[in-house]
Amino acid sequence: MNSERRSDVIEGTYWDYYVTSDDIKVHLLLLDVRYNLEPEVDTLGESQWQWLETKLIESRDSDLVLLGSGIQFLNFDNFFLSEAWDPESRARLLRMLIKHGIAQKTIFLSGDVHYS
Repeated sequence: MNSERRSDVIEGTYWDYYVTSDDIKVHLLLLDVRYNLEPEVDTLGESQWQWLETKLIESRDSDLVLLGSGIQFLNFDNFFLSEAWDPESRARLLRMLIKHGIAQKTIFLSGDVHYS
C-alpha cells in the first residue's frame, strides 16, 4: 500500500530492478505503456522518457537489460494489432539504446498478441 509506485509523483507505474546472480548483473525496466494510451500521444509520455533515459545510462554497467512492455514493441503489423508502440516512440527508444551503447544487450519482454 505504501509503495512509491502508487504515489502521485510519477505519471504511471513504471519501475526498475537490479537482479544479480553469480557474476551477471541484469537491469529489469518495467514500462507503463497504458498511462498515455490515447490517440495522438506517444507511448510513454515525456516524464517516463526522461526517467527511462536516466535508467538506460545506468544500464551501461549491466550485463543484460530487460525491457518489459505490456504491448508489442517490434510488431509492425498495425493493421491487425491496434495495441502496439507508435512508430515515433519505437524509433526514439531504439535511438536511445544505440546512443547509450546497450542495444546489443537488451531484450524486450512484451505482452502476447490476440487475434480473433
